[in-house]
Formats: sequence, C-alpha cells, structure tokens
Amino acid sequence: MEAALRDHPDSDQVIDSLTPAQRFFVSWGQFWRTKSRDDYLIKQLASDPHSPGNIRAFVPPSNLEEFHAAFEINETNKMYLAPEKRGNVW
Repeated sequence: MEAALRDHPDSDQVIDSLTPAQRFFVSWGQFWRTKSRDDYLIKQLASDPHSPGNIRAFVPPSNLEEFHAAFEINETNKMYLAPEKRGNVW
C-alpha cells in the first residue's frame, strides 16, 4: 500500500471519511465477510484447516501496528491487542 501511495500520491485522499490505510483494512474485512449458522461453523472448525471468515477478517490485522495506528486503537478499545501479544513473523 505504501508503494502504491508513493507511486500515485494523488490517491492519498480521505474518501467517505476513511484514510487510505483505513480503506485498506476495511476492504480486508469485507473480503472475508461471511454469514454462517453455528452448526456449519462447528463442522467447518472440525473439518477445514482454514479459520472461518470472521476470524480471518480481524485476527491478522489486529496483529499489525499499522492497523492500530490507522484507527487510533488504544488500550480502551475492544480491538486493542497489546504489542507483546501480537504475532510477528519477522
């Protein structure tokens, strides 16, 4: 995203009250949006190696400092994940 904004600085605009970073994370969540019954989710958890969409929508971004910064998430917010509890691959 940073490279795209660097290459296209005109796209660094607030649209519908969302910054480019916020739009990125909202789009991520919308991509994984699902609606499932509880009995289906139970079967999925037992048979599918992939996490359900609702988990895939918020767990990966909640591990990123960029997500917390984009939405100004702090200790008082439900989405807050303390830095020492965040996963870090690198």
